[in-house]
Amino acid sequence: MEETEARSRASQRPPGGSGGAAPRGVTRLSSRKDRWIVPSVVLIPLTALFVVVFTNAAFWRTLKKVVPPDSLANDVLLGGIGLAVLGVISFVLLLLAIPLPGRWTKLLLFGFLLLSASAGYFMDTFGVVLDPSMFQNVWLTDRREAAELVTLQLFWYIAWHALVPAIAIALIRIKKSSLARDALMKALAAVVALAVLAAVGLVWYKELALIGRQHREVRLFMNPVYPVYSLIDYADAEIEASRNKELIVIAPDARHEASPTKTVVVLVIGETARASAFHLNGYSRDTTPRLGALPIVNFTNAYSCGTSTAESLPCIFSDLTQSGYSRSKARRRENLLDVLQRSGVSVLWLDNNSGSQGIAARVPYEDLSAAGDPRFCNAAGCFDEVLLEGLEARLAEMPGDAFVVLHQKGSHGPAYYKRTPPAFKKFLPECDLESLQDCERQTIINAYDNTILYTDFFLAELIKRLGHLPFATAMIYVSDHGESLGENNIFLHGLPLIIAPDEQVHIPMVTWLSPEAQTQERIDIDRLASLGDDPASHDQIFHSVLGLFGVETRVYDAALDLFAPAVQPAENER
Repeated sequence: MEETEARSRASQRPPGGSGGAAPRGVTRLSSRKDRWIVPSVVLIPLTALFVVVFTNAAFWRTLKKVVPPDSLANDVLLGGIGLAVLGVISFVLLLLAIPLPGRWTKLLLFGFLLLSASAGYFMDTFGVVLDPSMFQNVWLTDRREAAELVTLQLFWYIAWHALVPAIAIALIRIKKSSLARDALMKALAAVVALAVLAAVGLVWYKELALIGRQHREVRLFMNPVYPVYSLIDYADAEIEASRNKELIVIAPDARHEASPTKTVVVLVIGETARASAFHLNGYSRDTTPRLGALPIVNFTNAYSCGTSTAESLPCIFSDLTQSGYSRSKARRRENLLDVLQRSGVSVLWLDNNSGSQGIAARVPYEDLSAAGDPRFCNAAGCFDEVLLEGLEARLAEMPGDAFVVLHQKGSHGPAYYKRTPPAFKKFLPECDLESLQDCERQTIINAYDNTILYTDFFLAELIKRLGHLPFATAMIYVSDHGESLGENNIFLHGLPLIIAPDEQVHIPMVTWLSPEAQTQERIDIDRLASLGDDPASHDQIFHSVLGLFGVETRVYDAALDLFAPAVQPAENER
């Protein structure tokens, strides 16, 4: 009996001898929590894999247009590219994590997930690219515009793509080892990731080189690789600009003689208007009934310098043409406003948008976007009519020739419905949400078309007021860039020019001159109208305005003056 009990106790004793010790080489799981122990060199690539798979829908969507998965070879190539992206991200994360202990490695992964999810939402949802100019837009945008992008869908996306995996990482215990050993293992894992990347490159070099040369847009959607690169590039440009504050003077020889009759030129900078939504340009809907009844000149073939306000707005006022333009160059140079003011033209900038991007830093500037006038403003901001309030009096008070910029709110998205007063909601039903993906596409188009209808009213009202003034007046209207409304599943704007669709760069451009201005500037309006289908661009605004004011400078280029071909010779030149 005693022998039987002894055998029973022995059978219940843990293997490996007295005290319950495990045999050498065997790790005993003392509790359920121990099952969550993972080495950091495993946790880091797993986190990278999650991001590659779940926050790169735009990347995979773009890649599948280039490499359609219609054969085993293409499927394998897609898998190889995914492996390469995983290798790149894992390599960078492992390098960053080398000096970090377990707790700090987790914090690194938390930040990585939040960054990837935030970027992934906008790239996957709207099809936008987070390039340096987009980060500049984010930095310079105002509170109201930013609030329109902060939606429940954004929080939901971040919750699933950052918060949930972050909680999982928090529950996981990183296997303890000395800091030196941990760093060595991470370094070796980084070498393995680099080897995987090299192997993919060797196996598919021909295919990858071809995609890289012919379809550069693919890399622009690689999340978070390209957004991080763009953020660093933007930050570097900002730091460089802050160091080099000396302003380059342009057109130091500019001379201007006051006109016999006071001349006023108003430049209206539209926001996010695309040419294809203007009935003047052949759109089936009559979105421009008032302009169509006025003696305006419409330039049907006009294109923007960029696809975002931060890129296009400085370009419009710069003497640099698109081919030589860059944000950093423009920030270090004077612009059109400086040249006009120095030559004796009175200058004023009136804003109903998010600022002048620094263009009006040295001239009179008024922000009317928070004017609070109950006739034109509400909690969402002000309608563009606020720019016209008291304008005639302002123009009369400005001494000598005058140049005024009206910066519209225009068709700024995604909340198009907020840009129009009730009287201009002609096309219904309209999307009344900031989250465009939750609206039927036609309702998005309806809301957008209503903004164009309101811009038509705004421009026609401006022309009427200018026409009543007792001096020569002229108006130029041009949008800063266009807008995508769901074509090819792309919304909003901001794609790099190299891949931007026509909707984001083909813009409306309209001009009007009073009879007094036509006579004073000797412009044959019929001749000008006959040039309406010729190519036009933002490059021409700088020189066209100088030409209207008769500013003489070596910088002026008649070939880039919209009005120069229609100028008749003076009596003494005939």
